[in-house]
Amino acid sequence: MNKLSCIWRDIMTYANLKENTWLPDQAFPINIFHNLPNDHNVLGLHWHEHMELIYMVEGEAVFDIGNQSFAATAGDILFVNGGQLHSGYSIHNQGVNYYAIVYNPSLLFGSVLDAHHAQTIGPFLNGDLSLPNLIQKTDDYYVETKQWILKTIDEFTNKAFAYEVNIKAYLQLILVLFSRHSSIKLPHNQKNVRQAEMLKPVIIYLEKAFSNKISLEQAAKLVNLSTHHFCKSFKKMTGRTFIEYLHIIRINEAERLLKKTEIPITRIAEQVGFCNINYFDKVFKKVKKYSPSNARKQS
Repeated sequence: MNKLSCIWRDIMTYANLKENTWLPDQAFPINIFHNLPNDHNVLGLHWHEHMELIYMVEGEAVFDIGNQSFAATAGDILFVNGGQLHSGYSIHNQGVNYYAIVYNPSLLFGSVLDAHHAQTIGPFLNGDLSLPNLIQKTDDYYVETKQWILKTIDEFTNKAFAYEVNIKAYLQLILVLFSRHSSIKLPHNQKNVRQAEMLKPVIIYLEKAFSNKISLEQAAKLVNLSTHHFCKSFKKMTGRTFIEYLHIIRINEAERLLKKTEIPITRIAEQVGFCNINYFDKVFKKVKKYSPSNARKQS
């Protein structure tokens, strides 16, 4: 079995990046998760076809959504459009407290899609418009958005009579708010889904086997693309070049080992995929803005 075949065999054993989020009632496709992660990893890399609102209660974290990174603190609101790859990590390796409201767009469709609904809400549901990924206190629509989110969480938690009607209304009000403030046309979300599917084997491999040696050409072959097309698609989807993405994964793991273990720096460099200690030091400083030895002192 050649090396490429071995890589493909390894990839097939990994979980699909598409998350099949548990929505208990298919007739009312929504679920709300109260997450209290205590480690560096706040949200594993994945995507789903649903919409997702994240409300930060406490802590500080960086969320990678699509091709951008967003630093979020208590009170901030993040939105993940359907088909967008997203993940998150704690900034200071401290606990984070946040709610994730995950719902299928079909939740907001009525039995009849009237003209007003199509004009204001339809563009978000069919992917012609995408919601902004980060809403902060300085945004004009922040106060109202936060109000509807907190009401949605309260209704879902208590499940009083006709809570479903209120939740639909609150989520539609949020989309109406954004329809008044958004004028940027973005690609249809199904394109994002297809692109995520196309690049999924490479991303899975890098997340699970980042210490292995893999060239740009080998990565392109994994998804049957030319090197040029692969580079263009990868940058568009992740916001980073293939090498930048690989370096970030390796350096994040190196930082964790430096802070959590007493393994010598040279061994850590080799363990995460760097053969040259000087190059490791250079890349580490570029990514983290401080040296590996300083990272060890922070342990």
